[in-house]
Amino acid sequence: DRRRLLSVQIVLRSRRALLEGASDWSVEEVALEARRPTLRLTHRSCPTVFVEVSFDQTLAAVRKSELLARACQNPLVGSMVSHIRRWAAERRIVGQREGYLSGYAWGLLVV
Repeated sequence: DRRRLLSVQIVLRSRRALLEGASDWSVEEVALEARRPTLRLTHRSCPTVFVEVSFDQTLAAVRKSELLARACQNPLVGSMVSHIRRWAAERRIVGQREGYLSGYAWGLLVV
């Protein structure tokens, strides 16, 4: 299925970007065979806490209204979303055409 293949490609490109860049994140596990391809990450400041990031194109359409609703409820959310999108752009790890997460998807990570 095309969506699954795209999700796997995004996971692999994101993994590569994290490993090649000077990042505070470490890739602990890559699950490509899972129903939703997933990266399992840890942050340098808190290595005992794991963050799992999955990429599913169908989920993004459903969650878009949730992100907008949360941004309206709390002004800090909008500020944090802008910050993470800028952070990703500076590292050149944003943009679906390049095979990375969209700015919207990075925003969902904040929420």
